[in-house]
Amino acid sequence: MREKNETAAYLQALKANPIDSSDFILLTTALLKKELGGKVRQEVDEIMTHYLHLEKDKAILAIEKICETHREISENHLLSTTIVEAKKHVTDNPIENQSRRYFETRFATNLFESMEEESPVFYDGMQKLSDLVKELNPGLYDKDIGKGKDDVAITTMEGAKSVVGTIRELGDTTPDFTLKRNAVRRNSPAAYKTKDRLNEPVRGTNEENNVFSQNPGIMKSIHAMPFNERTSEEQNRIVDSYALNPAVKDGYSATKTHVPFVNSVSGTAFSTVTLAGAFIEKHPQDPDLQEHVDNIVLTFVARAVNEGFHSLREIMDVFKEPAVQKVINDHKLELRIKYPPEVLNKSFQEAVQYSTKVCLGRCVKDELQNIHEHTGKPEVSEKGKPHKPPFPTELGIRENKVTGPRVEEALREMAKNNPQQALESAQRFLAWKNYHHRNFNVKGIKELVGELKPKNSLLDSFKKMKDVLQTTKKEEMINTDSTRQDMNKTF
Repeated sequence: MREKNETAAYLQALKANPIDSSDFILLTTALLKKELGGKVRQEVDEIMTHYLHLEKDKAILAIEKICETHREISENHLLSTTIVEAKKHVTDNPIENQSRRYFETRFATNLFESMEEESPVFYDGMQKLSDLVKELNPGLYDKDIGKGKDDVAITTMEGAKSVVGTIRELGDTTPDFTLKRNAVRRNSPAAYKTKDRLNEPVRGTNEENNVFSQNPGIMKSIHAMPFNERTSEEQNRIVDSYALNPAVKDGYSATKTHVPFVNSVSGTAFSTVTLAGAFIEKHPQDPDLQEHVDNIVLTFVARAVNEGFHSLREIMDVFKEPAVQKVINDHKLELRIKYPPEVLNKSFQEAVQYSTKVCLGRCVKDELQNIHEHTGKPEVSEKGKPHKPPFPTELGIRENKVTGPRVEEALREMAKNNPQQALESAQRFLAWKNYHHRNFNVKGIKELVGELKPKNSLLDSFKKMKDVLQTTKKEEMINTDSTRQDMNKTF
């Protein structure tokens, strides 16, 4: 029974308005996995990989293929129709992408938690990188890493973050290094010249515009966040401060609406690959050189997303540039984002729970709006004066001849051929009656409205769905012994 209700929750969530490509991929994949289980294990893994790299078209194509080739889906009218209809209404907005932002924030956090265990040489590489920063820019090293000490051992993740945290300033304040970085930029116009972030922040420019947030990663301050995942309050984070620059022709973020806009194309990514190239030249015989390069890149990416400086694709698209790849490939090494599969799987499932909860919330909001409209209460204008509802002339009754039973009779006759029209006409009549304070007997009309309204209203079933999601999440917590996955605390 619980599994049926969980499926119902996914189906209802897919009816949310708005729904973006991230919500669609997350919810549909979870639904197909729930219905088909091990039959689609490989396909689900491929969809998750496409999702990570924001290859939304490939992910959606894979979803459609599953629906077409498995009769359990194609011959189930409710499942297939819901998926098809949801796809029709997918709309992306680079300023929103709420569930995608949550996924990336969790992915970055989960990456940090896995690095030490996954790479035995992680801290060895970070120590060598720290020494290289000191050699290239002693003043920067002393300010951000050494903090007054000649030598600092990099033995913690916080230490590793402080090392990669110098990369941006290193690229801007180290002349010889900057020349090398700029050469790579010039040869990558498709990425660097399409940066479409306004140079000046639109938030935090004065006291009235200050924005405070407890949301981590690339979550905007206005986005829902579980209380147990909130961080210390910060002021004017980048993710809340900058806006798109519409003056940039074919701008990066404006043309990639499924990519969360945080800071547009990452300029620091060019500095990161330049530093990785310098690391290779410094340690050409290191037997773990490829792993060190992987860790440098991955630590930078995780920190940038985790601290809200860039979304994943804003960085990864820079790494795809041929001139950027060449910096590493010339040494017969690869520039890649190598991550443990369990990190992707865990982050994807957490995002599914988040998207389900948020989309169900949107559905409830729509339902509440419908209830407000169904009560027949007049709308109020901005000036506080009620709008005058028109009389429903489609009833075929003159205003001066109106009685409750006469209207009910007309509505019931209409409902035989067009129930939806009858419902809307009844609601308009009730609004007209309330506005004019007319004392009609409308008991029968209200009963008819109840008969015509869709059964199993979301408000009637939402609590059950929520309880199902909470039960599911508690079971996952017991199985994984991970309180991080508790997505069901109050937002």
